[in-house]
Amino acid sequence: MSVFRSVALLLCVDLLASATSSQATYGVAYAGGSLPSIKTGQSLRLVIDADAIRLFVGNAYREGGDPELNLKASAITEISYGEEARHRVGAAVATAVVSLGIGILVAVSKTKKHYIGLTWAEGDAKGGMVVQADKNEFRGILMALEGITGRRAVGTDDEGARPTAHYSDWGAQPTADQVLASIHVDSTPSDSAVEVDGYPAGRTPVDVKLAKGEYTLKVSKPGFKLSSQKIVVEPGKAQGITIALVEVAKKTAGEQ
Repeated sequence: MSVFRSVALLLCVDLLASATSSQATYGVAYAGGSLPSIKTGQSLRLVIDADAIRLFVGNAYREGGDPELNLKASAITEISYGEEARHRVGAAVATAVVSLGIGILVAVSKTKKHYIGLTWAEGDAKGGMVVQADKNEFRGILMALEGITGRRAVGTDDEGARPTAHYSDWGAQPTADQVLASIHVDSTPSDSAVEVDGYPAGRTPVDVKLAKGEYTLKVSKPGFKLSSQKIVVEPGKAQGITIALVEVAKKTAGEQ
């Protein structure tokens, strides 16, 4: 009888340990970002713990090796997916290139499905990455990331047609406040650099998708004065903004 009780006790302990473990692992492919030690297209193992994520290359996870990325959930600043993942991570990492000297390798694939993006900030260190998930695990990864961070993923729908901020219930319609707005920015002259809150957003003419809020929009071009203005974005309300840049006065002969 004591033997059966011992076996039962061991089974209970084992089941309890399994039940309390909130770790989930997924196979993903690196699509680019600020991790110079990882190559674009490389297969990775994404581990999502209760309060952190870890990223392993090759067999490092199974063999107990060190992760290439060990990131606390509290450091994650944004979760994105679809086409928005490439745009948002690309903008964030491009800024980090200047401040941290790290590379940006965000893929320019035309495929809009199954991309998941993360940006993070730990003190002065900022970064981001885009990974491509298996179509059968895509939803599960988003739900797990939303669960440990308390943040809602931002992105486009399955066909990449409607920019929205979704939450874990994939089938639910977004609320009015969650719908992104398309802001069309143009300038004279054209081909001017656009920044939104310090992040590069392309060159004019360009459409920028933004969530509800107030932003600082800057448009610049060599030989012209910088234009900077505040814009207020309402959910789902498109805007068109045209900036007329003022040419810098050229010094005449004899002027110092």
